[in-house]
Amino acid sequence: MNTPTAGRRERRVLTPTEVEKFQRQVSEDAQDRKETDQFFPGEDRAGVANSQLDPVKAQLKNNAPKKLTEYEKQAMEKRLKELKEYFLKNMVPKSGVMLRQQKGGVQDPDFRRASNLMASVEMSQQFQVFAQEWKNICRDLGRPEDANLEYLRPS
Repeated sequence: MNTPTAGRRERRVLTPTEVEKFQRQVSEDAQDRKETDQFFPGEDRAGVANSQLDPVKAQLKNNAPKKLTEYEKQAMEKRLKELKEYFLKNMVPKSGVMLRQQKGGVQDPDFRRASNLMASVEMSQQFQVFAQEWKNICRDLGRPEDANLEYLRPS
């Protein structure tokens, strides 16, 4: 297996919920422009609030999931397998996440070990970059529910 390497930060792919929300904002604005205003009846409000919707339209244009060719899908699936192996090797197991800080008033050494591992590995910049790449690939493939890394956490 090729070890994943942290590259430059990629765009953040929007979830279907975010895409729907942004599309709703744009369509509501378009509808508002067609309706007449009580203070200025019959006037078109074409210049009003354009600057507020420009960032929303830019987000939709740049960050919506893109259409993929079969070759791109296969390459992304291969990359997901590499990232999954990396995550399984480097994530704290569920048994370590579920530990309590104290047992009977005494500090639990297993909790300390697990929290140190989580702080050093899962909170590292490299891990965060790989996690964002995992989420973007899952969203591009149309499987946003698989983007949650907690489902990958080893037992």
